Amino acid sequence: IVSDNLGGAIIAWQDHRDGVSTRVYAKRATESDLAPICSVDPLMIDLAGTVMVGSSRDTTFTIENLGVGLLVGTVSEDCDQFQIISGGSYSLSNGQSQVVTVRFEPTAPGTFNCGIETGADICGDVSITAYGLLLPPDSVIYVDADATGGSGGSSWTNAFTELSDALTLAPSCPNVNQIWVAEGTYRPTAGTERSATFQMQSGLGIYGGFAGMETARDERSASTHVTILSGDIGTAEDASDNSYHVVTGSYADSTAVLDGFTVTAGNAGGEADDGNGGGMFNDSGSPTIANVQFRGNEAQSSGGGLFNGAGCSPKLVNVLFVDNAAQTEGGGIYNASSLTLVNASFSGNSAGGGGGGGICNASGSPVITNVIMWGDTASCFEGHENCNEIINYSDGPNVSYSLIKGSGGSAGWDLELGTDGGNNIDADPLYYGAEAGDLRILVGSPAVDAGNSAVPGLPATDIAGNARIQGSSVDMGAYEGQVYVFFNYARMDSLVDVPDDQGSWLRIYFTRSALDDTLEQDYPIARYDVHRRVDNPGLLASIRSEGEVIRENVLATLPGGDKVSLAAPSPEAGSKYVRYADRYYLVNEAGASSSDPWGTWEVVGNVSAEQKNQYIRLVPTLADSSATITWSVFYISAHTTTPSVYFDSPPDSGYSVDNIAPGVPDGFVVEYNTGGGNHLSWYPCMNTDFQYFRVYRDVDPDFVPGLGNLVYATAGTEWNDPDYDISGVYYKITALDHAGNESAPRSPQSVTGVDDNAMPRVFALHQNVPNPFNPVTVIRYDVPASGGMVTVKVYDVSGRLVRTLVDGAQSAGQHTVRWDGRNDNGQSAASGIYFCRMAAPKFVEKRKMVLLR
Repeated sequence: IVSDNLGGAIIAWQDHRDGVSTRVYAKRATESDLAPICSVDPLMIDLAGTVMVGSSRDTTFTIENLGVGLLVGTVSEDCDQFQIISGGSYSLSNGQSQVVTVRFEPTAPGTFNCGIETGADICGDVSITAYGLLLPPDSVIYVDADATGGSGGSSWTNAFTELSDALTLAPSCPNVNQIWVAEGTYRPTAGTERSATFQMQSGLGIYGGFAGMETARDERSASTHVTILSGDIGTAEDASDNSYHVVTGSYADSTAVLDGFTVTAGNAGGEADDGNGGGMFNDSGSPTIANVQFRGNEAQSSGGGLFNGAGCSPKLVNVLFVDNAAQTEGGGIYNASSLTLVNASFSGNSAGGGGGGGICNASGSPVITNVIMWGDTASCFEGHENCNEIINYSDGPNVSYSLIKGSGGSAGWDLELGTDGGNNIDADPLYYGAEAGDLRILVGSPAVDAGNSAVPGLPATDIAGNARIQGSSVDMGAYEGQVYVFFNYARMDSLVDVPDDQGSWLRIYFTRSALDDTLEQDYPIARYDVHRRVDNPGLLASIRSEGEVIRENVLATLPGGDKVSLAAPSPEAGSKYVRYADRYYLVNEAGASSSDPWGTWEVVGNVSAEQKNQYIRLVPTLADSSATITWSVFYISAHTTTPSVYFDSPPDSGYSVDNIAPGVPDGFVVEYNTGGGNHLSWYPCMNTDFQYFRVYRDVDPDFVPGLGNLVYATAGTEWNDPDYDISGVYYKITALDHAGNESAPRSPQSVTGVDDNAMPRVFALHQNVPNPFNPVTVIRYDVPASGGMVTVKVYDVSGRLVRTLVDGAQSAGQHTVRWDGRNDNGQSAASGIYFCRMAAPKFVEKRKMVLLR
């Protein structure tokens, strides 16, 4: 109640509806009680969704006179990015109202708030919150779980770190028709809402398999850069709290594309569409699915991998269904309408309540071509005894050029399975490693060159990116030409740079010798030695002039720490082992009769023979590649248990790249008002390839570092700003290595001279040091003055918990914890990429760690 100038008082009150203040009423209390009453609806406006920079969105509110007399005023604002479009002045009699339109037109990305003054003392003001976002510059939105930029999706640097954010943005971008997703694991939600899903959209292609630097879609490799869509969103070790459906294709047409992903850990159950479709649920949708693996999904009812409901006609090309399960029918696929399936492979899927471990066809007539189904299981019942791969309740699928276990082939086709379209086979496909989920086919497989090359929609490549039709015709199944031919020597398959490392290392993938077999009696393979060619002329001369020739067996220690017994070759072999500077070299003389590759080769790696079809070995290169490529040449020698008998592979070459930035600088403190310039200090960088730090300065606390605000570079750990000795300016620092890789920026973790509290202001998880590491690394994290419950846990790339390091209440301050490379059971973790995840009240952050043993 406030006094007016007419001898009375103004009485004002608010009406709260659903917890939000939506109206303000006021009237003048006099003897006659005749006065205007003001209603403003609504008072608070949250402009839902985002508005692209350069476009606009309007919102409205209403002013109404519910009393007697005139309600007069002028609406005004003094807000950046907002303007009043209409209804700015009003003169309202009893019962009259006026709509005020306010336009939000962002010129920059961010969250904006505006207070609108309604212009009358008896009316409340209106508060508006709106969100601006930069429109992606082309047709692509980028997603990379490890991106460190502005997270707007406009480039790999500024990629969204969550696919769900890109899918939310896409409908607002009329120019966008693709989402590119870099390798990593993505979940439908960061929370625990099981109904969360990746919803496909008409006109939008979602493509995985990128490294995070490509400029063209055909540069990606889904087999090398594995991109996982995982339903493992909960905290339970089993699947009881996983997403009901990892992907949903409902109501999307054929222009909705999912390409280059592994879909896993869905668990349809509870009230989720009657428990159907763990990996993917599709009802009234016709999306295109290509180069996708459905692995390890579950359904409490039907369709462990994929549920295809009524009114659907999706097309699936180059797909795998492995180890999916349904409690009733369709461990791999449950189909109730139209379906096109081309070049697919099934194995290990199961159905427990009726049949169709591979496919349950409830209704409709799907078209199945170039498909392999072998090794699925189901509970069959009378009249459907042959139901492990397919069970059919309708006119049935039309199956052609496919290999179906138990079908009888086209010569003796089982009509229970559907219609024989011709050229079908019932014979072991010779999967390379079905027990491990590897469905490539071995040499001699009946599926080789047995497919239909004229099938509509035949892709140009297989699921691994290999060219289709490598022989006389297309192979059946998802893979083409994955045929392993065993020779007496070990065949090098590929030499691949170790991703996200500090350079200097390759992984060599090689196929075993045919003699690496438990049945081999005469010359079984005992080990494989990896040799790297010496190309430096000075080193070659020193080895030949100063090296010590090994004339008897010696136990040699190799660069990676391996120990191997080197047997001195016989004089007539034309080769010799030489020790020089504690390194071991094999010198093969020019013109010698030996089959060894000519030249001088350092022994850099060793692998024991274990009858594996393919081996992987980490080996050092000659040097890193940066501006120019430095090739390193290798060959592999397969040594038998008879020292004089060995088999050398043809040489092959590869190169390494330093492609990981230094860790984010730690211990960054700013002292303002020192009397001699603002003083900045930080901890030294522990990375071995560190070169220098960069210091950035701006007047905006949320600025993005760039050349325009770079003010200093140094290899030291402190700097006095000669231009400023006041607060109100802000600093960030980064670390760079010799290859020019720059870390993410670090803002000050504490400041002095502004207040006396140097305690961390926010929760923070810092990069582990060292990284990569073997086997111990140190992880530092900050807890602000309020303290709180903190967990620090280590996960592998599949999202499985490896080790819990911290779990409990933490005092304020800076903390450290060590990880010794072991899991919670005390066992050593394997070499590879791991993620450290810190969680605290309203805070979650993770860091990538590389363990190299």
